[in-house]
Amino acid sequence: KRISVAEAFLGVDAILNIMLNVTDSDNGLVVYDKMITRRVMAELPFMATENIIMDACEKGG
Repeated sequence: KRISVAEAFLGVDAILNIMLNVTDSDNGLVVYDKMITRRVMAELPFMATENIIMDACEKGG
């Protein structure tokens, strides 16, 4: 139990460090709309076909 409590604190510390890297202390959360759009558009074909492929696999095809 002692080890898991220490690991939980290390996990929370890592999450808070990531949060500090993502947020800007002056302006709050910084969102890059163009980057998000570019990444979503790059992944869109895979997201659109994922359910089709899973259904085909369930049916044995």
